Amino acid sequence: MLKDKTSPSCSVKAQCLLFLSLAFFLSSCRDTPPHPRQAAFFDSTTAIQVFLPRSTPESVEIDPAALAALVVEAQNTHSNALIVIKDGHIIAERYFTHPKNQLLRINSVTKSVVSLAIGQLIANGKIPGLDTPLSKWFPEWGTGKKAKITLRHIMTHTSGLYHEESAAKLYQQPDVVKYARGLPVVDESGKDFSYSNEAVALIPGIVLAASSKPLDIYLRDRLFKPLGILDYNWDRDAAGNIMAYGGLWLTPRDLARVGQLMLDSGRWEGKQVIPTAWVRACTSPARVDIRDYGLLWWLYPAPKESAADSGGFGGDGWLGQYLVVYPKQHLVAVRLHAVESGNDERENQKYGFPSFRELVSALVHPRSAAGNEKFKVEVH
Repeated sequence: MLKDKTSPSCSVKAQCLLFLSLAFFLSSCRDTPPHPRQAAFFDSTTAIQVFLPRSTPESVEIDPAALAALVVEAQNTHSNALIVIKDGHIIAERYFTHPKNQLLRINSVTKSVVSLAIGQLIANGKIPGLDTPLSKWFPEWGTGKKAKITLRHIMTHTSGLYHEESAAKLYQQPDVVKYARGLPVVDESGKDFSYSNEAVALIPGIVLAASSKPLDIYLRDRLFKPLGILDYNWDRDAAGNIMAYGGLWLTPRDLARVGQLMLDSGRWEGKQVIPTAWVRACTSPARVDIRDYGLLWWLYPAPKESAADSGGFGGDGWLGQYLVVYPKQHLVAVRLHAVESGNDERENQKYGFPSFRELVSALVHPRSAAGNEKFKVEVH
């Protein structure tokens, strides 16, 4: 005799199947969370050796999720290059779809590199010191307000010299040094910080007068060759002056070499390339009331919950060109984007990667990025 389909045993089974089906249906109707974003720390085509040894983030006490957040945002902002070095090991090196050996203009990070030439000239006695008046090299500055302007003022953006908000007009000048020498003083020298490309444009003239060598040749012999930097370029004006305020082109790895040099107090492969005292001076506050700038290097304070000496320093440039160094944590980070146009603020907003320093800081100060849900990713 066949069992009635409505018998108790069949009814229970049917109810169970109905419940499971309903549960599945309801779950499928809910908003499905997006698939976690994935982050690779290295491109498959990037050479493993040649530069520095690779390491995993865990082996150098870096949270892989924090590193993945940095990589993901670098890709979202169309970065051409991202390099992160911890304890002398590369833990991330991405070029995404771009050539890994591509020269990229580092924009205002150039200023920080140029600073190293001044340090060496002072150490070698070619420049008496930071408080030397610029009239030593520019005799026409020997009288009037310009007589008070010193090299320190140029290096700390406190010269009082007239300047534009952007470098657009400066790039149009056929002789940037001559143009900058002719600008008037509009504020009291040595008083207030006011970021000035025009003041930094004077440095090639100072270096040439002090060393009898153009700035690029001086840095080639004193910095680039000792670091093994062979492929680079400088933008020049029609008169042949190096654009010290933003015209240096380097590969991402070579900019990282400069960061590692600064982290190691001016030493490279056992040789003192930059005086330790100059590295310290560059990365110390310019004045008590100027805490976020040194000598053509930006300073990054540590989070309040961190040790007072765990802050960092670096160079920042248009379109999110970054060289960031955290000495206490032995961390160097580079991010670069290809320069395709002039000073277009819309392009800067799109590609500038304003959260870069925050995400780098989160690698060594995890609490500084707490609660930043948008950067949660899946690590691969």
